Amino acid sequence: MNIIHFMLGVILYSTFNLAVLSEAPTLKKIDTGEFIHGAYQTRILFGIIIFALGSSFQHYSHRMFAALRKDKAGNLKSTAHVLPSGGAFEYISNPHYLGEIIIYSGFVCILGLNHCAGISIWIFVFINQIIAGLLNHNWYQEKFKNFPKARKAIIPFLL
Repeated sequence: MNIIHFMLGVILYSTFNLAVLSEAPTLKKIDTGEFIHGAYQTRILFGIIIFALGSSFQHYSHRMFAALRKDKAGNLKSTAHVLPSGGAFEYISNPHYLGEIIIYSGFVCILGLNHCAGISIWIFVFINQIIAGLLNHNWYQEKFKNFPKARKAIIPFLL
């Protein structure tokens, strides 16, 4: 990860809450009937499920990364770079980045498609993760001669 990518992440995570709140309704404008409406509740529930699945997927991917350099007892066995394999790594080089996109897709579902800040953040995350994923994928291809030819960068079977 380079410094620009790191700083973009710091800016995103430190401003996300403000961006979401910038379009939040005031207490006077909240119609309680809207929050009871079935379609609204379904959208929120669906968004929470997407968020939870994305978080689990990303967490599992990070745990696989952490295990690459450790033995079964959890002790560091090597500091060398290792080509990840197993799980989603069989299909894509960066499942943790795909997990991030899924997480923010859950946020968009919760916020709704009329929430400009939420959509803008999702677009930023999508583009940022795709670019980072392609850069990592190219690095893996250059670094490891045994890199699987069918493995994609971030979206299975597509990209």
